[in-house]
Amino acid sequence: MRYTNMLRISPFIFLLLFCCSCAQLGSLQTARVLEDDTFRLNANIYAVNADSGDNELGVATLPHAEVGIRYGLGLNTDIGLKISSSLNILLDVKYQFVGDLDSRFAVAAAPGFAWQFTSFDEDTRVLRVHLPIYFSFHPNERDSYYATFKNVYQFVSDSDDTWFPGGNVGYIRQINQRFSIAAEASYFNAYLLDIDNNSDGWNNVFLFGLGFIFEL
Repeated sequence: MRYTNMLRISPFIFLLLFCCSCAQLGSLQTARVLEDDTFRLNANIYAVNADSGDNELGVATLPHAEVGIRYGLGLNTDIGLKISSSLNILLDVKYQFVGDLDSRFAVAAAPGFAWQFTSFDEDTRVLRVHLPIYFSFHPNERDSYYATFKNVYQFVSDSDDTWFPGGNVGYIRQINQRFSIAAEASYFNAYLLDIDNNSDGWNNVFLFGLGFIFEL
């Protein structure tokens, strides 16, 4: 049954992957973890708006797409793997330390590591460390509200390293037992760890996302 469901939605997944983008800064999930031995598939699309702090480069808006799968490990823990349209792969482990699968309030931490395959230079390596904290409120079985506070550290082998502090707020509506839709808004500040260069490049990053969640 799980494999049949994945085959049915695979054309939609491949369509999303044709979009372009960069780092995975969105969430589109709550603090609740999955039940033991269950799978969830996410297909997400974002509009990413980057605003130059020096006002010389103007504003750029780019599409961004992600496809991810999560698996419930039990003991208030699940694990996730996401790939983006820029060939950015994120692996994270989420641990829920407040609430349970049915509680109205939940809090979780989900540290993760991301690798990006770049085509600009064979010697360029990009690694990101994700340190998010999730908070969510579930007033009933169908509606969920969440906020995520994140610190993302980007390390580039031949360039300046970057710190992205910021967060996400969002809403998830369950359509039926197998399918939900999520909407999210996010803000991050791109801060170069080389303080002498912080007037350069994109400073403010806004994301507006839509997620499609499939319970497998």
